[in-house]
Amino acid sequence: MDLTAPIMSRFDMFFVVLDECDEASDLHIAQHILACHRRKAEVLEPPFRTDQLQRYIRYARAFDPHIKADGLRVLVDCYRQLRQADSLGRNRSCYRITVRQLESLIRLSEALARLHLDDEVRPKYVQEAHRLLKTSIIHVEADDVQLDDDEEEEEGEEAEGGGGGGDDDERPAGGGGGGGGDDDEAVRNLGLGGALGELGGDADIHGDAPPAQQPPAQPPAQPPARRALSISNERFKEIAAMIGRHLGALEEQGGGEGVRWDEVVTWYLEQRVDDLETEEDFDREKDIAHKVIRKLLAEGGTLVYIGMPALNAPEDETLIALHPGIDPRTL
Repeated sequence: MDLTAPIMSRFDMFFVVLDECDEASDLHIAQHILACHRRKAEVLEPPFRTDQLQRYIRYARAFDPHIKADGLRVLVDCYRQLRQADSLGRNRSCYRITVRQLESLIRLSEALARLHLDDEVRPKYVQEAHRLLKTSIIHVEADDVQLDDDEEEEEGEEAEGGGGGGDDDERPAGGGGGGGGDDDEAVRNLGLGGALGELGGDADIHGDAPPAQQPPAQPPAQPPARRALSISNERFKEIAAMIGRHLGALEEQGGGEGVRWDEVVTWYLEQRVDDLETEEDFDREKDIAHKVIRKLLAEGGTLVYIGMPALNAPEDETLIALHPGIDPRTL
């Protein structure tokens, strides 16, 4: 179930059953299942009867543990660690750490104190509650979304490999014809005057004088390596949801004929204007918006073209719309 972040944050703890391949864990599971079939009564016999467990739970609920100074300090420190780990971006969690998780820490710490029939929320209970909360948070390791498509990469490679030796092929050969004045002019243009002067002013440039050493040809400067543009999976989904909801709202207002691509980008930048401090930030965000739309159109699951766009048609002439199978309220 794809629960939204606000819904998920209302649970103190939740655990997902993951099929992780671990030799030791698989061995214990297999042994337990086989033992259940071979010695069912022995294996499934609980250490306490049901009525005993019910009496214990009723007694534990009668306790009202209080948080004292030591437990309070540990609570603050544990919440600070959760917030710092979340803000540093080390883990991509399904929801952000908010004050709700602090309240969860308090409830879990009090529950552990009742479990031990204790009137005080001690630091060890807070630390165990912190461990349980960290373990229960689902971390989604989603790769960053590459926004540069294949066509852009091919264009970049052509630009880097462009230019050729056509001018050298068209250059005329240097032998024969022409008078001495032309030869002297060619010598001066090649920068050989000084070398001939050392050999003697009357030296014949067509004679046996050794040619002057020319500096080695420098290889053409290579353009800087093209850096691929990528954003986090979370941010890609956020931008896609914003654009999808905007197109869905326009469609509900009666604009079922599609919206121009560049108008969608302009609207998106207006929503982000408070976060853009420099012109470079604006240009980069604009580039990201264009490429997110292009990727969504290529995938075809969220956005679609209205009509058949012409090849390499500019964005101000391309109409796009939300996919008819998408409900904007679910984005």
